[in-house]
Amino acid sequence: MSELDKRRESINEIDKKMAHLFEERMVEVKAIADIKMKEGLPILNKDREEALIKKNVSYISNDEIKEYYIDFLKNEIELSKEYQSLIISSIGNNVIHVKGKYDIHIGRSIIYRIKEYIDIENRKILIISDSNIPKEYIEIVRTQIKDSYVFIFEAGEKSKSIETYLSIEKFLLENNFNRHDAIIALGGGVTGDLSGFAASTYMRGIDFYNIPTSLLSMVDSSVGGKTGIDFNGVKNIVGSFFSPKAILIDPNLLSTLPIREFNAGLAEAIKMASTFNPDLFSLIENSNDIYKDIDKVIYESIKIKAKVVEIDAKEKGLRSVLNFGHTIGHAFESSSKGSLLHGEAIALGMLYFSSKDVKERLIKVLDKYNLNNPYEYDKNEILSLISHDKKSENDKIKVIKVDEIGTYKIDYLSLSEIGELL
Repeated sequence: MSELDKRRESINEIDKKMAHLFEERMVEVKAIADIKMKEGLPILNKDREEALIKKNVSYISNDEIKEYYIDFLKNEIELSKEYQSLIISSIGNNVIHVKGKYDIHIGRSIIYRIKEYIDIENRKILIISDSNIPKEYIEIVRTQIKDSYVFIFEAGEKSKSIETYLSIEKFLLENNFNRHDAIIALGGGVTGDLSGFAASTYMRGIDFYNIPTSLLSMVDSSVGGKTGIDFNGVKNIVGSFFSPKAILIDPNLLSTLPIREFNAGLAEAIKMASTFNPDLFSLIENSNDIYKDIDKVIYESIKIKAKVVEIDAKEKGLRSVLNFGHTIGHAFESSSKGSLLHGEAIALGMLYFSSKDVKERLIKVLDKYNLNNPYEYDKNEILSLISHDKKSENDKIKVIKVDEIGTYKIDYLSLSEIGELL
């Protein structure tokens, strides 16, 4: 055997050992994926990856090959993440069809596989996000797109404005976006509303995809095609109905969501359960660990919203039921100047239009999730804000009442009648 053959045989033996070690490693990767699935943990952990590379490179004494080993490690880590994503995506993925409109894809770590659901080839795509969204999430999406652009605005309801909207339109124009290109919203309800409105008006409409990152936007605002901005102190007064091409919901993204925002999002699920689904209400009411139950809460909430939107796309009838708690809640939110989150305001708003029995159950649930906090308000200011409500008809305000969990009743009240409730 020649010296060359001996060296090749030696490499073959090393490769055989490496193959066995790689197989063992991937068994552990699968076990980790199972744990992450159960605990709702994200696949990406940038700090740990960097620490792992630094530690393992220290085992290499030959400086000449250290850079090669770094590349080897990075590739190994990417393969592990891809395998974890594949495992998690095969467990509990669901699709909800909004008939004739779009599909809502729900699955753990779906954010790593956007090309399965979003047309990203041969087009520019603008990712719109806010300053609170972890940079890692933006990078996960951006690196999957060949021709990507990123627009980040200051987080908060105050950015849901004509100024931010015009800045997005200007960005699209300056970067020569055309009708073939698209927008991806990566964020909460403000991001979705802003991005959708910008997409609906730029060149009379370009493709729009939504990847909600907050519980509120997952269960409610991302579904239904409503887009818009606040104007002159009135919430959502300027906007359009514009359906996304697809919605991707990844419950793992909730792992970085502050508890207060999580609870505020839960308020919208409570709202839908109150009007349509007593079993969902009982689940939220009796859950010992809402984080473990959140996949079912999201799925059942979206099923309600999607069904209502199918029947009543432009809020001519049934869809108005989804405004339970919003008549007074929206006014509370506007008057609070940011001290109340949307879900917190809606939670309080539901109490004014509930029967005694429903109110008792609601208070217990809202207390459980820290959503029943006293709010001091000026009655005249609240009534003034309600008077601008889009749900007013012939000097009457359409309100949704709940006399029994899982049911609803539509009523029309004058401002003075609502004032008596305050």
